[in-house]
Amino acid sequence: MEYIVEEEKLLLEFLLESIPRVSKSKVKSLLKYGQVTVDGKTVTAFDYILRRGYIVKISKDTKESARTRGFLDIICEDDEIIVINKPDGLLSVSAGRSGETTAYSLVSAYSKAVNSKNRIFIVHRLDRDTSGLLLFAKNEKIRNLLQEDWNRIVTARKYYAIVEGAIEAKHGVITSWLREDKNHVIHSGKAAGGGKPAITEYAVIKETGSYSLLDISIKTGRKNQIRVHLRDIGHPVIGDKKYHSKVNPIQRLGLHAYKLELIHPVTKETMTFQNELPQKFKALLAKS
Repeated sequence: MEYIVEEEKLLLEFLLESIPRVSKSKVKSLLKYGQVTVDGKTVTAFDYILRRGYIVKISKDTKESARTRGFLDIICEDDEIIVINKPDGLLSVSAGRSGETTAYSLVSAYSKAVNSKNRIFIVHRLDRDTSGLLLFAKNEKIRNLLQEDWNRIVTARKYYAIVEGAIEAKHGVITSWLREDKNHVIHSGKAAGGGKPAITEYAVIKETGSYSLLDISIKTGRKNQIRVHLRDIGHPVIGDKKYHSKVNPIQRLGLHAYKLELIHPVTKETMTFQNELPQKFKALLAKS
């Protein structure tokens, strides 16, 4: 909210007059937490004297929430969900280490800085070294709705992948059964064998002398699914030493979650979130 001062007045008095149906204690709270600026400067003193022509702005973010938000690329936020663009190298959620910085901890800190009673709930995950769109729920009811009816609510999840070499079949569907061993390595097989079914669809977008850019659509959301399936067809994701890649030209995993489409669990509106090919991907493909 933005207001232009018409006559000289104390800041507290001006705010009480300008914001209808807001208590004096709430206005003092806005000042205390740095949510009020005058001509671009944060002001916390309630007796600050305003002059004619000053511009007063009120932010929904506290100082702390604004600071935390600076670490986050927030794509969308409403009362039920929040979608971020997770950078590579950041865990989605802690693997057990106390105090570890994760996407979840950053989103939680941002939300609690707005209101200490706020909570964030994990809905799905991206591997540490995979960048892209990551969805969180803002209350337990929405988390449960998403998890219980994920395949109906989430209508599309798409990735860009840069893999080694040129793939003979320019589009295809990879299916197998995936199981995880005690060392957290995923194994792929053509029979169940205690594993879970996984389906990955791909199409080649661009080829260079050494690499191929793929458009990936996952029909199931298994751990390391894309990485394992591309290894299965002999074209591992670049930078993926775990699944037999021998090159790492961009010093990160060549996998990015670029599209997420869902039916909003409350409004029932179809929401589509999409971002661009990472700059490192573009640079590699341009020079290869």
